[in-house]
Amino acid sequence: MKERTRNHDSNFDTAHDPERYLSQEVPYPLKRCIMIMDISMSKMIRKTRKNQKKKIKKKKKKKNNEMMMMIMMMDVVVVLLVVVTTTPMMIIMIMIIIKKSK
Repeated sequence: MKERTRNHDSNFDTAHDPERYLSQEVPYPLKRCIMIMDISMSKMIRKTRKNQKKKIKKKKKKKNNEMMMMIMMMDVVVVLLVVVTTTPMMIIMIMIIIKKSK
């Protein structure tokens, strides 16, 4: 059982380490194919990383606008709350003043 897992691990390592992979006895056309595949994979990975970075930048801009909108909404809500809470108090105060003056 141990032998099997060790073998599996070594296969895993060689798959992710092209130089070690190529140092084994492999016919030349296969070697070349592996090299080409490795290069194309690294190019693909680079492209996807660049695209992800671009997407992240775009998302940041969108988030900034959303944050501004949220802040505006919060301001409106706060103003409304202040108005709603203070107007009845003002009305009551005015009523009391009118009653006292009579």
